[in-house]
Amino acid sequence: MFKTRLSLIRGSILVIVFIIGALNVSATYAQDETTPPDSACATCHENLYLLHDTGKWYCSCKRRADCTVCHAGQADTYIEEQAHLGLIANPIQDNLAACQSCHGEDYEEYIERFALIAGVSSPPPPGPTYSPASLVMEGPVKPSGALVFIGKSYQAWQLIGLSLLVGLLLGVFVFGCRCWKQDQAEGRL
Repeated sequence: MFKTRLSLIRGSILVIVFIIGALNVSATYAQDETTPPDSACATCHENLYLLHDTGKWYCSCKRRADCTVCHAGQADTYIEEQAHLGLIANPIQDNLAACQSCHGEDYEEYIERFALIAGVSSPPPPGPTYSPASLVMEGPVKPSGALVFIGKSYQAWQLIGLSLLVGLLLGVFVFGCRCWKQDQAEGRL
């Protein structure tokens, strides 16, 4: 009887360890490039473009257009002042020629699609093309729903599942200890 309970406890511990290990495995995707290009833009603006498009490091068009195709600027320098020379912060409003160069006559459809993805109902009012405050973050940050736990990002359902498994392990452990003490008191060991 005691050996059966001990096996149950050991099995539960192994299952919990296996599940915790499975939670730490990252999913891999072969569909699209998700790493930033060889561009200094991504160093400072890593999450800015991901807020406004499809999560790719290039435009949502057929060719892989990087940041400077639409926004101009200098992608080969890490010095902010030099990188922002000629920068166009709002290409939909201030650089329609860039849209037309890739999308031709149907560029307006692409602008509407991009504005829909970005959550912009209409182009913002005219203003300067560059101001340091406007480049820090445009628009609200959309929460991903992920929680950080022990330096790794988890979805809420993963943490709830992990909590339930830990609770189950503790329950099995407490039950096993109580049964072991009862068996010991009754002299069955």
